[in-house]
Amino acid sequence: MRLLALIFSFMLLAGCVSFDSDPCFYTFSSGDKEGPANCLKAAEQDDAYAQGKLGAMYYHGYGVEEDASQAFYWWEKSAKQGVPEAQYKLGDMYSKGRGGVLTDYKLAVHWWSKAAEQGEAWAQYKLGSMYADGRGVERDPEQAVHWWNKSAEQGHDWAQYKLGKMYADEESEMEDYLLAYMWLEIASSGGHITASKRKKKLADKMSKSDMSEAMELAREWGAKHK
Repeated sequence: MRLLALIFSFMLLAGCVSFDSDPCFYTFSSGDKEGPANCLKAAEQDDAYAQGKLGAMYYHGYGVEEDASQAFYWWEKSAKQGVPEAQYKLGDMYSKGRGGVLTDYKLAVHWWSKAAEQGEAWAQYKLGSMYADGRGVERDPEQAVHWWNKSAEQGHDWAQYKLGKMYADEESEMEDYLLAYMWLEIASSGGHITASKRKKKLADKMSKSDMSEAMELAREWGAKHK
């Protein structure tokens, strides 16, 4: 499902109005080679979105042999043309040392920053984590919160959880139990199990009135983000 979501997101950003107009459309038939061939042709003609989708196909072995190096090659071409999904995936490759490159957190931050600035929620979440941990960039809790907030506003449950966790940390300069409970409630209401467990532990440290206030903040947030 994550692969399909990635490929569909590339397709939507490319402005394709139907599968037939998408050079990277694949019919899910193991004998169908037309989709990958057309995608390769478009990618070689410098179509940035075809390059991004081709990278995804190589990474997951979707219609072609799985090849992380080829995935990196095409994602890099797409990323350099400004496609945020490709920039995010390229950052992911650098963070894990995949696709024939060594782990390089600074380059991961570089590409995630570009994608995050264009509103890519996963990149915003990952960038926030890098600032929180001081990997590839100087540790900066405020920047971590900044990027997690942007990701959380788009419904990213891990960013919501991370905000709650940071605000709940007694040793953090960002400690704020009301905000912590609010974000943990938002994340857990979306099915985030770890957030739900964390919320129960935090409840032992809060008064009933504070919990009620935090729940109201969560309800208000939910109403704005329906």
